[in-house]
Amino acid sequence: MTPTPALTRASRCRQCDAREALVLSEVPMGEARALPLADERAAQAGHGAHVHVDQSSDRFQVVRSL
Repeated sequence: MTPTPALTRASRCRQCDAREALVLSEVPMGEARALPLADERAAQAGHGAHVHVDQSSDRFQVVRSL
């Protein structure tokens, strides 16, 4: 069985503009250099990938809006 892709929505994100976004990867905030790592992953993913903050799970999420 294929895993269901995780979706998120960040109402204040200008890039997503209130659309849902596909979570491409996550980086725990407690990890050293977490934000630069998430930014790097977003740059590598390309095609509008960017970073959201998920405070409920203390993670940075690399996402692409749908």
